[in-house]
Amino acid sequence: MNTRPEFGANDGFLSGLIAGGVIGAGFAMAFAPRVASEIRQRVRALATELRHAAFDTGHTTNNRARGKR
Repeated sequence: MNTRPEFGANDGFLSGLIAGGVIGAGFAMAFAPRVASEIRQRVRALATELRHAAFDTGHTTNNRARGKR
């Protein structure tokens, strides 16, 4: 690694690397909790829909078995 002052490119690269890491970590922290809560909400909604569909199917099957329509 060249650390001679006349080349000076290492200082800018290191500053950019640190700044990019800090900005990236900030975005990750800002968006991660919201995404997890959205996933949980979608899974909960899909489970509720599945429960209702299973109930309706069971009810329909029961009525057909008893001769009702």
